Amino acid sequence: MKRFAQVGMMTKAMRLATTVVAGVWLQGAAHAHGNAPIEQDVCAHQISGSWLHYSAYQPSHDPKAQYCEEIPRAGETILVIDIVDGRLRERLLAVKIEGPDDRGGMRTLMDLPARLHANGVVDTTVNLDSPGKYVVSVFSPERNELDRFELSVAQFNWQKKLRQLLVPGLLSILLVWLGLRTKRWFSKRSSGRRDR
Repeated sequence: MKRFAQVGMMTKAMRLATTVVAGVWLQGAAHAHGNAPIEQDVCAHQISGSWLHYSAYQPSHDPKAQYCEEIPRAGETILVIDIVDGRLRERLLAVKIEGPDDRGGMRTLMDLPARLHANGVVDTTVNLDSPGKYVVSVFSPERNELDRFELSVAQFNWQKKLRQLLVPGLLSILLVWLGLRTKRWFSKRSSGRRDR
């Protein structure tokens, strides 16, 4: 009877550990963009003490999803640049969007003229029409590049996925190994008592 109680406790401990690992993994994935402080947000870039925050939306594919560096599909995309600080809102800013062409080079998809953005938002709809790397550049009126942001459209990032799965995978392997060691320990302990 004692042995069944010990195995039951071990099963509960394994379930708890698995829940904790899953929670830590999912919390880390959620914190990577939306809940990150601006200093840690990969979608935010600092320019002369001011911040620009880049977001992309594809409402025809997923009306609620917000993207940053990786956009899952080619197609109509709403690009939003939030000018977080007031200093950049007082400057004339131009935006240029470039994408891959048929010859392996880059072509201009959109070239927005320099203007003030007093409301702090630059938004435009652009057709990111094929898989590949795209570049969003923010310029001063003199065409001095202030910032450059790269987008990856319809491309699978193996390195990022591997990093996301590595820690939870290793923790899962460790938990399974600990569970098997604990089970073996309980088995030896209970078989030793029967031999007496």
